[in-house]
Amino acid sequence: MSQLDKAAIVEIKNFATPPKGVLFVMECVMILLEVKTDWASVKGTLSNVNNFMESLMKYDVEKTPDKVWKKARDKYISKPEFEPAAVRQVSQAAAALAIWASACSKYAIVTKKVAPKKAKYAEVMGVLKQAKGELQVKLDSLQEVKDKVAALEAETAKMQDEKEELENLMY
Repeated sequence: MSQLDKAAIVEIKNFATPPKGVLFVMECVMILLEVKTDWASVKGTLSNVNNFMESLMKYDVEKTPDKVWKKARDKYISKPEFEPAAVRQVSQAAAALAIWASACSKYAIVTKKVAPKKAKYAEVMGVLKQAKGELQVKLDSLQEVKDKVAALEAETAKMQDEKEELENLMY
């Protein structure tokens, strides 16, 4: 994304007929953004550069449907002509967008693999929190018993002292 600025987006938008590599990458980006892939729609999307840049920056990989990912990966991202080095020969901006799409795809794959682990982690943490709560209740009860035992021992010692004092008075 650091290679992508407003001027680069305007460069893409200003193509009357884009080079094949630029069109290929932009079709993939439009699929991910769930917008029509014809060049008129691409130009319309790029017409507000700030909104387009923001949509890329705030793109939520996890909310993209699997069918969208499948289409983007099968028809575009997996193809050799989508490689940033190949696209860079025609347009730096399109190469940056190819990198963005590939990175989003890889991130989506990772999050999909991690999701069940995160769910299991949350479940285990819930069980741990409950167990810690129950342990604290038991520890509090134990402390109450210890306090009562200490009080009884103090009372016993006091009574023992009184008994010894009374025994000493009797003799």
